[in-house]
Amino acid sequence: MARPKHACAEVTHNRILEAATRLLTTHDPAAISLRRIAADAGVASSLIVHYFGSRDALYRQVLDGFHAEVIGLFEHLLLELFAPKARESELESCVRQALRFARSHRGELRLQRALLQRDQRLAEEAYRQLIDPALERISAAICARRPGRSVQAVRLLLHALGAVLVEHATSDMERLRSLFGRPSAAEHELISASERFVVQLAKELLNVQQTAAA
Repeated sequence: MARPKHACAEVTHNRILEAATRLLTTHDPAAISLRRIAADAGVASSLIVHYFGSRDALYRQVLDGFHAEVIGLFEHLLLELFAPKARESELESCVRQALRFARSHRGELRLQRALLQRDQRLAEEAYRQLIDPALERISAAICARRPGRSVQAVRLLLHALGAVLVEHATSDMERLRSLFGRPSAAEHELISASERFVVQLAKELLNVQQTAAA
């Protein structure tokens, strides 16, 4: 029995998306052409335009799943962190988890940066549709749990912390050696120093004070 046409279309769509994700998150996005993605997916280049409309639309779909995963993780971590009886040790745990997640998704983060740098309109759209609503929601939840904080102030602090976290997560070892002024440091030493720095920055920015265990 022949497969329905929509089922074949879904298979082709997914093959293209999987190939694009694999290539764009493991190579320099600027070096990946639609022709190469099509070849990796085993389809004609014209089918990419047929299913996705444009190169940027394909890139955005590659990032959609990553964005949803990021927002879910960060909401969970931040709401746990700002629970009424959260301790300073929990801040350190949350920041380290976020940094390690970001480091394991460097390809997606670099793709996002390349896409936003190429098209300012996409940057504005990403902030309007994804980043701003998420920051607003998380900041409001934090303020509800920690009265006396301004939603706007918390949003700005989270935005600043996120930018530093992404910079450290996407930096290669040479960049980290330069940042820390340690030209001969081993990789594990640099990663440890990076985590300590981001944790300390988070403590200072968010002003989470240590409390006694419940």
